[in-house]
Amino acid sequence: MRFLDECKAVRSWTNAHGICIRYEVDGKTRNYSPDFLVVTDEGTFLEEVKGWIRDERVHMAKFGTAVKFCNERGWSYRVLLKQDLETL
Repeated sequence: MRFLDECKAVRSWTNAHGICIRYEVDGKTRNYSPDFLVVTDEGTFLEEVKGWIRDERVHMAKFGTAVKFCNERGWSYRVLLKQDLETL
C-alpha cells in the first residue's frame, strides 16, 4: 500500500472497491474479491497480493475468472507474489 501511495504513475487505488467475482471450483460457486483496484497512467488493474499459493486449482479458477472479468472491462489483472514485492 505504501508503494501505491508513493508511486507517481498511480492515480488512485482502493481496497474498498466492492468488486465480487464469482468463480467455480469442484462444482461449487464461490466469491472472490481482489485485494486492490488500481488506476494508473497506463490503465486500470485489479491486483491480488499473495505470499504463496495454497491451492493451485483454486488459484487458477480465480485467476481465469478474474482475467475474463477484467478483459470485459478493458482492465488488466495481475497477481503479485512475495518475490515481486521484494523487487519494488
